[in-house]
Amino acid sequence: METPTQYGLLTDCSHVFCLPCLKSWRDPHQISLDIVDSGVHKQCPMCRIVSRYIIPSSIFYKSGDPMKEVVIERYKSSMKKVNCRYFEASPPGRRYCPFGKDCFYRHVDENGQEFVFERGAEYYMRVSISYHFLLDIL
Repeated sequence: METPTQYGLLTDCSHVFCLPCLKSWRDPHQISLDIVDSGVHKQCPMCRIVSRYIIPSSIFYKSGDPMKEVVIERYKSSMKKVNCRYFEASPPGRRYCPFGKDCFYRHVDENGQEFVFERGAEYYMRVSISYHFLLDIL
């Protein structure tokens, strides 16, 4: 219950968390498969509001504070400067990212054109899980 030096901001939530604690809460490798399947780890530990991502910030902002939106947009913009590792690893004819259009990172094809996915994480994560499940069976 110390004062955090770096906060983890959640969308639509005003609870205060330090970034390392929130990352630990959300880490699927540190929790049971039942919890991962339920999606609880993608929610605020206090109010259970869904938040797909954590925004690091040196200042805490409550929901509704216009500065929180500014911090979120700055974070997303900075992430767009980095190539998506999933997209980069996929073959040119079959581009893939498990987050699809919800990914914060850059998707640029071999011709230098921005690649836009039709769907978001909810769809592509299901496809990815099904694919890996089938590989495990085979």
